[in-house]
Amino acid sequence: MGKWGKAKMHQDDLLSITREKFNQAVKEAKPLFCYFSVTEACNLNCKYCGSDSKKPLDNELTTEEVYDVLDNIAEAGTMAVLLAGGEPTSRKDLLQIARYGAAHRLRMAVNTHGHFIDKEYAWKLRDAGVLEVKVSIDGLEETHDNNRGEGSFKRAIEALKPGVELKEIDRIARDYISDNHYGKNFGHSLGHGVGLSVHELPKVSNKSTYKAEEGMVFSIEPGVYIPGYGGIRIEDLILVTKTGYEVITKSPSASAEVITGL
Repeated sequence: MGKWGKAKMHQDDLLSITREKFNQAVKEAKPLFCYFSVTEACNLNCKYCGSDSKKPLDNELTTEEVYDVLDNIAEAGTMAVLLAGGEPTSRKDLLQIARYGAAHRLRMAVNTHGHFIDKEYAWKLRDAGVLEVKVSIDGLEETHDNNRGEGSFKRAIEALKPGVELKEIDRIARDYISDNHYGKNFGHSLGHGVGLSVHELPKVSNKSTYKAEEGMVFSIEPGVYIPGYGGIRIEDLILVTKTGYEVITKSPSASAEVITGL
């Protein structure tokens, strides 16, 4: 009895400590991340847009009012803010907003379709304290343009300038394959550097710590492999240029490497 009674007492103590820690965590709870829609203005007409964004609202927040909101967010202990919309880069004061948030020790990010971001504006975002820019890509060109309008894919891709994290490129491709129910069949990294050797750094993978730099050449080779049936992999070589990228593969995309099961 003594042995089991002692064990029961330890269980009660553990439950008591757990409850105490939980109650304390609830009292100190704070939102660590905030999605802040700063405008309803958008020049696209995406089919799936939940907010039906087109024109700015008549009573949209002024710059000073946005500052007040950011003050509240910072006081709440929030660490990161994603400026979104609508299309946040349609606001003329977006750089001021980002700079204000960064000055209040908020990790500022921007969610954009990329149409209004050129090299100059990208540098201005960085100088304003923006740490992440998320460019929306819905899939390959046909899928993306079907959702967002003809030509929107190329304009979004053009926003992917030197400086983008290679693990983000891997994520975009991996998410697309997963959305089409083949995520578990894509088991290797998206690509690798090509130079004096066929395989060299940097790796284009979800663990990569590299960013795209002008002059880099790396492969982009997503693949799907189905056990007992076969697989397919399409490989392109990408050159990172001063303003974006260039596909230097000359063979058509339809020319794919097919591995059939024997």
